[in-house]
Amino acid sequence: MKKITKLSLYVLAMLFIGSCSKGPSSDSEAQTKDGKANRTSALAGEDGVLAALPGGRAYYVVSLMGGTFPNKWVRLAQYTFTTAGTVTEQFKYYTQGQSGDHYSNKVLTGFNTSQATCDYTCPVKTCIGFQPGQAWSTLSGTFYINSLGKLVINWSGGYQEAWTLSSPKSYYTRLDINTSNYGVAHGYGYGSNTDFDTGVTTATIMATGDLKDVDYWSNNYQANDAHTDYPTDTSYLKLSGFQQCVSSVIKLDEANQIPCPTGHYKLYIAGNPAAEPAGHKRKNYRQHQKGSVGCKDGGWNTCISPMGGHIILYLQVLDDDGVFRGFIGAEATLGVGYGGRILAVWREVKV
Repeated sequence: MKKITKLSLYVLAMLFIGSCSKGPSSDSEAQTKDGKANRTSALAGEDGVLAALPGGRAYYVVSLMGGTFPNKWVRLAQYTFTTAGTVTEQFKYYTQGQSGDHYSNKVLTGFNTSQATCDYTCPVKTCIGFQPGQAWSTLSGTFYINSLGKLVINWSGGYQEAWTLSSPKSYYTRLDINTSNYGVAHGYGYGSNTDFDTGVTTATIMATGDLKDVDYWSNNYQANDAHTDYPTDTSYLKLSGFQQCVSSVIKLDEANQIPCPTGHYKLYIAGNPAAEPAGHKRKNYRQHQKGSVGCKDGGWNTCISPMGGHIILYLQVLDDDGVFRGFIGAEATLGVGYGGRILAVWREVKV
């Protein structure tokens, strides 16, 4: 596990003081109405380039949702900030306009439940492009903290985001989207000083306890988004109700052989940080389906029906000590079957 310590921050400060850097572009400064003052508030001084890390933390997992029907989109990302005032992004991006159907857009992860320990053997799928070993798309930019305390990011290509920073817990920083110039409607993020070469096992996830602090926005083929938050949400991750199928898969522990049209809830979460390449250790793969939907998708299956299932892409929220605290997620269920092309963004953390 790699962490940024006070000593390493001090060393970085010594390396960067004395060099030159330009602040945000004039366009972005104009949007804040007092750009020069804002730039100074984010740096060590008028002549320095030591930027304040957002919330004092360098590594953030982020989910975003925006756009308009029929091309709404979601983006799941890892942001890395530096004390030089730069930020890089590793991300996956999905849109309602993506080609393909329930078969071509849902791909095998290589993880499976076990009949010996979880009643049946079933594959766990994910959205195409998010399966283990698939490279991230990347983006780079600069950031600063404006006079209102907002985190402002200017990405290459002219895209800008502004985030509200908060500290609901001492061991991580939370982000909530404030504004953007490219149609972001909903956005969440959590940051710490544990890097992206660190992840936890499904056994650790299951042992964490219920993730009760839940908030998400979802959309299918209709134009309007629907908001759900706990305690009105009844599908939050009750990890105490899961069972360990194999070392890489946990499953909601419910009766399996229930005939249609009973709404049995099949839910799998898979992942193995030891098998993921560097920079992918935080990834987990969630697939779930209500039994009643499975019936509509072609009849009762002991597993999630071949053309069905909701696909949630997860990135682990880890605190400064690498302790698992929950998930940032994005749904990209892209097909033409029951429910249509469903997108969502999630945050699920332990209270």
